[in-house]
This record gives sequence, structure tokens and C-alpha cells, in this order.
Amino acid sequence: MISFWIQSILSIILFVFFFSCEKLLKQHLTETDRSSSSALLALVDRSHVYFADCGNSTAVLYRNGQDVLLSKQNKVVTRKVKKNNSDNGFRFLNSAPETCFIQRHADDEFLVLATDGIWNVMSPEDLYTFLEHEMSIKEKTSDVFQSLFQRCRELVLWKVFFKSFLISRNSHHLILIFF
Repeated sequence: MISFWIQSILSIILFVFFFSCEKLLKQHLTETDRSSSSALLALVDRSHVYFADCGNSTAVLYRNGQDVLLSKQNKVVTRKVKKNNSDNGFRFLNSAPETCFIQRHADDEFLVLATDGIWNVMSPEDLYTFLEHEMSIKEKTSDVFQSLFQRCRELVLWKVFFKSFLISRNSHHLILIFF
């Protein structure tokens, strides 16, 4: 088991890293900028997965066919920050990462780091089923990703058609780490 002190030190390092990134991003914002950002970080060693998340992205570890959420899916934790020293505008930012440290097991299959563009249309269970099926019939991982992104686009259109989903500019990004 990871010690309390190591976990605390890693959490502080991750917080400083995320805060520094936020500070750099804020230097380049303009009055009309409506973009947002999200960050995921996963460090994998022989015994643990160390994870940090800031924004609407989510990490899921798949272990023996079951999903283990490493972050709260589509959470909204914000603090108000005055924009450009103006009294009339606020930008919602949060540089404090959510951290998680989990012990690895022999039955760990893969780790998925994905943006909300994926999670808004697929549950962790649906993603596992999709990936398991596609990996069994496709030789190249790139073909699996292409099928996944196509499926996500189809699901977005389907939800928009039935007016259960607002059109957004959420991007579909996914990193898949096999164990």
C-alpha cells in the first residue's frame, strides 16, 4: 500500500503542476475567448496507477471486465476568478486536480483516459463492450479508434435528432493503455 506521505507529496506536486498550467493559460486569454481546457495525467508503475484530473475528462481502469472510475465523471468543481481585472465578467476555473492512487492487480486489462466528448455519449460499461468487441475483430488499434470515434459521432447525431442532447464542440480524445 502506498504510504500516506508519498501520496501527499505526489498530490502537492500535481497541484503545483496544474496550477502552473492554469497560470500560463490565463496569460493568453482574450475577452472573447470561450474555450476551456481539461487535463488528465496517469503514471503507471509495477504496483500502482497514480492519477490526476482537472476538468471534464475522466479516467477508467478496466479490471476483469469491470470498470473502476478513477475520477468523478463530468464533475463541475469551480471557483470564480475575475477576468482581466474586470468587475463585470467572471471565468470559471479550477486548477486543483482530483488525485487517485490505486494498487494494480493481475487482472487489470486497460486504462482509458478520455474527454467528455466520449463520456457524454457512452457509459464506461458501453465503452468496455464496444472496445472488447472491436479489438476482437480488428487487427490494428488505429482501426479500433477510428470505429470508436465514428460511433461517438453517430451517437451525438442520434441524440441531437431526438433533442436529448445539445450540440456542443466537445472533442473526442481517448488514450488507451494496455497492461
